[in-house]
Amino acid sequence: MIVEVLAQIRRGQRVDYSRIEETSFTEDYLAVWKHMSAPDSEPLFRLFFEAYGIALRRPRLYKAFLQHTIEDWLQAITNELESERYRCKQARAVATIVLAGLRGFILDFCTTHDRKRLDESVELWLRGVNSMITTLKEV
Repeated sequence: MIVEVLAQIRRGQRVDYSRIEETSFTEDYLAVWKHMSAPDSEPLFRLFFEAYGIALRRPRLYKAFLQHTIEDWLQAITNELESERYRCKQARAVATIVLAGLRGFILDFCTTHDRKRLDESVELWLRGVNSMITTLKEV
Protein backbone atom coordinates (compact mmCIF):
# COMPACT_ATOMS: atom_id res chain seq x y z
CA MET A 1 0.00 0.00 0.00
CA ILE A 2 2.84 2.42 0.83
CA VAL A 3 4.39 1.72 -2.57
CA GLU A 4 1.15 2.74 -4.30
CA VAL A 5 0.88 5.88 -2.17
CA LEU A 6 4.44 6.80 -3.12
CA ALA A 7 3.70 6.14 -6.80
CA GLN A 8 0.72 8.46 -6.61
CA ILE A 9 2.84 11.12 -4.88
CA ARG A 10 5.53 10.73 -7.55
CA ARG A 11 2.95 11.24 -10.32
CA GLY A 12 1.60 14.31 -8.54
CA GLN A 13 5.08 15.76 -8.12
CA ARG A 14 5.81 15.40 -11.81
CA VAL A 15 2.58 17.23 -12.62
CA ASP A 16 3.46 19.97 -10.09
CA TYR A 17 6.98 20.32 -11.45
CA SER A 18 5.77 20.42 -15.06
CA ARG A 19 3.72 23.50 -14.18
CA ILE A 20 6.79 25.49 -13.18
CA GLU A 21 7.18 28.42 -15.53
CA GLU A 22 10.03 27.69 -17.90
CA THR A 23 12.84 30.19 -17.60
CA SER A 24 16.33 28.70 -17.48
CA PHE A 25 17.50 25.29 -16.37
CA THR A 26 18.95 26.78 -13.17
CA GLU A 27 15.80 28.76 -12.34
CA ASP A 28 13.49 25.84 -13.18
CA TYR A 29 15.32 23.42 -10.92
CA LEU A 30 15.72 26.01 -8.17
CA ALA A 31 11.91 26.15 -8.21
CA VAL A 32 11.80 22.33 -8.02
CA TRP A 33 14.22 22.47 -5.08
CA LYS A 34 12.08 25.08 -3.29
CA HIS A 35 9.04 22.83 -3.74
CA MET A 36 10.93 19.74 -2.61
CA SER A 37 12.34 21.44 0.47
CA ALA A 38 9.08 23.16 1.49
CA PRO A 39 7.85 22.20 4.97
CA ASP A 40 4.80 20.34 3.65
CA SER A 41 7.00 18.19 1.37
CA GLU A 42 9.31 16.93 4.10
CA PRO A 43 6.98 14.22 5.50
CA LEU A 44 6.57 12.82 1.99
CA PHE A 45 10.31 12.64 1.46
CA ARG A 46 10.85 11.06 4.86
CA LEU A 47 8.31 8.38 3.91
CA PHE A 48 10.02 7.98 0.54
CA PHE A 49 13.47 7.46 2.09
CA GLU A 50 12.06 5.02 4.62
CA ALA A 51 10.34 3.00 1.89
CA TYR A 52 13.46 3.18 -0.26
CA GLY A 53 15.54 1.69 2.56
CA ILE A 54 13.04 -1.13 3.05
CA ALA A 55 12.95 -1.79 -0.70
CA LEU A 56 16.74 -1.96 -0.87
CA ARG A 57 16.71 -4.65 1.81
CA ARG A 58 14.09 -6.66 -0.10
CA PRO A 59 14.72 -5.82 -3.77
CA ARG A 60 12.82 -8.79 -5.21
CA LEU A 61 9.67 -7.85 -3.34
CA TYR A 62 9.96 -4.17 -4.27
CA LYS A 63 11.47 -4.52 -7.73
CA ALA A 64 8.78 -2.39 -9.42
CA PHE A 65 9.08 0.37 -6.82
CA LEU A 66 12.86 0.49 -7.18
CA GLN A 67 12.64 0.53 -10.96
CA HIS A 68 9.94 3.20 -11.15
CA THR A 69 11.46 5.44 -8.49
CA ILE A 70 14.49 5.81 -10.75
CA GLU A 71 13.20 5.28 -14.26
CA ASP A 72 10.12 7.51 -14.10
CA TRP A 73 12.20 10.50 -13.02
CA LEU A 74 15.06 9.75 -15.41
CA GLN A 75 12.62 9.60 -18.29
CA ALA A 76 10.90 12.87 -17.36
CA ILE A 77 14.20 14.73 -16.96
CA THR A 78 15.69 13.13 -20.08
CA ASN A 79 12.66 14.15 -22.14
CA GLU A 80 13.09 17.73 -20.99
CA LEU A 81 16.81 17.72 -21.79
CA GLU A 82 16.23 16.20 -25.23
CA SER A 83 13.60 18.83 -26.09
CA GLU A 84 14.11 21.67 -28.52
CA ARG A 85 14.84 23.84 -25.51
CA TYR A 86 18.05 22.03 -24.51
CA ARG A 87 18.96 19.34 -27.07
CA CYS A 88 21.54 17.80 -24.75
CA LYS A 89 23.53 15.00 -26.43
CA GLN A 90 23.96 13.02 -23.22
CA ALA A 91 20.56 13.80 -21.75
CA ARG A 92 20.17 10.52 -19.83
CA ALA A 93 23.57 10.89 -18.16
CA VAL A 94 22.78 14.47 -17.19
CA ALA A 95 19.32 13.37 -15.97
CA THR A 96 21.07 10.83 -13.73
CA ILE A 97 23.23 13.60 -12.27
CA VAL A 98 20.17 15.80 -11.68
CA LEU A 99 18.15 13.04 -10.01
CA ALA A 100 21.04 11.91 -7.81
CA GLY A 101 21.84 15.48 -6.84
CA LEU A 102 18.28 16.43 -5.92
CA ARG A 103 17.82 13.26 -3.88
CA GLY A 104 21.09 13.81 -2.08
CA PHE A 105 20.24 17.41 -1.27
CA ILE A 106 16.76 16.53 -0.01
CA LEU A 107 18.15 13.73 2.16
CA ASP A 108 20.64 16.22 3.64
CA PHE A 109 17.83 18.73 4.17
CA CYS A 110 15.61 16.19 5.94
CA THR A 111 18.57 15.43 8.20
CA THR A 112 19.97 18.89 8.92
CA HIS A 113 17.39 21.52 7.91
CA ASP A 114 20.36 23.71 7.03
CA ARG A 115 18.43 25.83 4.55
CA LYS A 116 21.14 28.46 3.99
CA ARG A 117 23.94 25.98 3.24
CA LEU A 118 21.78 23.77 1.05
CA ASP A 119 20.14 26.59 -0.92
CA GLU A 120 23.59 27.97 -1.71
CA SER A 121 24.92 24.51 -2.60
CA VAL A 122 21.96 23.65 -4.81
CA GLU A 123 22.33 26.93 -6.70
CA LEU A 124 26.07 26.34 -7.30
CA TRP A 125 25.43 22.74 -8.35
CA LEU A 126 22.67 23.78 -10.78
CA ARG A 127 24.92 26.38 -12.37
CA GLY A 128 27.48 23.63 -12.92
CA VAL A 129 24.88 21.31 -14.42
CA ASN A 130 23.67 24.14 -16.66
CA SER A 131 27.23 24.68 -17.89
CA MET A 132 27.49 20.96 -18.58
CA ILE A 133 24.26 21.04 -20.60
CA THR A 134 25.54 23.99 -22.63
CA THR A 135 28.76 22.09 -23.35
CA LEU A 136 26.84 18.94 -24.38
CA LYS A 137 24.35 20.64 -26.71
CA GLU A 138 23.90 19.04 -30.09
CA VAL A 139 25.12 21.02 -33.03
